[in-house]
Amino acid sequence: MMGSNIPIFRAIHELNVFRWRNRANCLVFISAQRDSWSLPLLDPQHANFQRIVAVGYSKADLSKMVKPPRGLALEDH
Repeated sequence: MMGSNIPIFRAIHELNVFRWRNRANCLVFISAQRDSWSLPLLDPQHANFQRIVAVGYSKADLSKMVKPPRGLALEDH
């Protein structure tokens, strides 16, 4: 794990273990982290999201963070 990724690792971990109250059907995660290959899968354990969207700014590719078909990665150009 790279030192610069620690805050993002912590954020993803918190999202994955948080006890959601089923008030939302979509989770949107936004990041400009370019070395996202080392980030964990964004897969909340206690939520029933219909869609999980990872949005990468500054050409960040977050496609490894989500699992289709529920997960979708978008990248700005």
